[in-house]
Amino acid sequence: MLKQTDIPAEDQAEIFRIADKLYREDEEHRRNANASAAAAAELGLPQEYLDRAAQELHVQRLEAVKAKRKRFWIIPVIALTGISLTLIMTLTLSRAPTPISPRVMSTGSVTNVYDLSTATVRANPESKGSISANSSAATLEIDQFVPDSKGDFYGNIIVPAGNVREVEAVTAQVAGNNIPNVRLDLEAGDVRWRGPVSPTGTSVSISAKEFQKQVRQGSNWKNTAWSPPSGKLRIAFKTGKSINDVSTKGTLTVTNVELRAKQ
Repeated sequence: MLKQTDIPAEDQAEIFRIADKLYREDEEHRRNANASAAAAAELGLPQEYLDRAAQELHVQRLEAVKAKRKRFWIIPVIALTGISLTLIMTLTLSRAPTPISPRVMSTGSVTNVYDLSTATVRANPESKGSISANSSAATLEIDQFVPDSKGDFYGNIIVPAGNVREVEAVTAQVAGNNIPNVRLDLEAGDVRWRGPVSPTGTSVSISAKEFQKQVRQGSNWKNTAWSPPSGKLRIAFKTGKSINDVSTKGTLTVTNVELRAKQ
C-alpha cells in the first residue's frame, strides 16, 4: 500500500483534500452507528487517512492514464469545447455585478447575499499575506505560509454573516491561483461548524448537514453533538494546515457568497 511519503510534493495538497474526505465519511459512519456517544476525536488527520488518500490518488492517476489512451480521438472536440467555455467565462466575468437584496423563498427561508467589502483576513503572525476587497469580491494573497511554534499555519478570508436563526445551506464561487483547496467553515465564538475541503475553481455549495459541529477546548477543537448552524456567524474561507501544503502560495478570490436560512 502506498504511503503519504511515496507521493511527490506537488501532490501533497491533493492528499490532504482526499484524506479529509475519507476521514469525514468514516466519522459519519461512526456517528450513525452510535448516535448517543459524543465524538472525542482530536482535530487533525490520522496518518492512516493520509496513507489511504495516497493509495486512492495513485489509483486515480492510473485510471486517468488509461482513460486518456482511450479518448485520444476526441481531442479536437474537447479543444473546441474548451474554447467555447473560455469565451462564455470571459463574457460572464466582464459583466459588472449587480447588488442583490435578500430573497424570501416560498418555503419560509431567506437567502442573504453579502457585501464582501466587509471581508477581513485572519492569518498566523508568522505567515505573510494580504487581502483586497470590494462589494462583489474578496481576494486573499498568500506570499508565504510559515508555521508557528506548534506547527500550525493559516490564512483565512472572514465574511461577517450577522445573526442567523438557522442555516440551511451556504454557497460561494471560489477561484484559486496556485491555491488548490479551500475549506468553508461557519464560526460563532467558541463554536464552529467545520465544512469539507473543496477544490478551488468551483462553485462551493454546502448544506447544513454537511458541517461538523465542534467546540473549542483550550487550543484544540473537539467534535460535539450536531445542531444546525445559528447565532452571530462568520463565514470563513480557510487555506492553511490540513487544507493545503505549507509551500502553497498564491491568491484565493471569493465571489457570490450566499447563505440560506430559516426566517
